[in-house]
This record gives sequence, C-alpha cells and structure tokens, in this order.
Amino acid sequence: MPSFLLDTHFCIHFMRGRAWARSALARVQVAEVAISAVTVGELCEGAHRSDHPAKEMAKTEAFLKPIEVIPLGGEEARAWGLLEAKLRKEGNPIEAEDCMIAATAHRHGLTLVTGNIKHFARVKGLKVVDWETHPPRA
Repeated sequence: MPSFLLDTHFCIHFMRGRAWARSALARVQVAEVAISAVTVGELCEGAHRSDHPAKEMAKTEAFLKPIEVIPLGGEEARAWGLLEAKLRKEGNPIEAEDCMIAATAHRHGLTLVTGNIKHFARVKGLKVVDWETHPPRA
C-alpha cells in the first residue's frame, strides 16, 4: 500500500539523474510510492515534445514500470472538482493538473512528494514533503 504520491516535479528530477532524487527514492520500498495518471500524462507529453521522443519515452516507460499508477477515476474527479472550486473561490487557484494530483493524494491519504511546497500549501489538509530538503529515512 503506497504512502507517497510522487508529483511530476520529483519524477522529472529522478529521470534526469539528480542524485538527491535517486537517493531519496532508493530509501523507500517501491510499494510505498505511487503516481497519478495525470503525472503519467505530463511525463509522456514531455517525452513526446523532446528532441528525441522515442528515447525519452523509453526512459519514461522504464521509470513507470514498477510504480503503481492511481487512475483519475470518478472519486478522484469529484475530489478534484471540489478542490478546484474551493481554491478558485478563495482566490488561490493552482494549475488544473496540479489540482488533480493534489486531489488524488488527498483522496487516498497519501503524502505528496514535491519540490513545490509553497504551491501545494494552498491545499489545506494536504500532506506534502520535499525529498530534496527532507529526504526519507532509510
């Protein structure tokens, strides 16, 4: 059962070979992490927009292979809609993709692993951690 939802920011740093990201992910069991289907889409978009789409897609697929993907199903979509409306009413909207990722983490009781702590702090009740500055303990 996962405890952490990796956001796109973290995944990109891991795939680019950043030592801190590789070290952090090596400290947890693969079963402890998941990603949102939205992150899968963002990673695939980035790969297809690159100068070497086939190479980048192969890297993306290799990264994704062992990680559980949480779909954006009906319950996650409802949580996203509620969160999006709440943030807009408060005058603190975030990008739709980030809102979907945050809603998925919140809905499943997962801690969101991100480098955008300030950004996601707008989501009250969302547990967030930055593994670059606060890596998991082995």
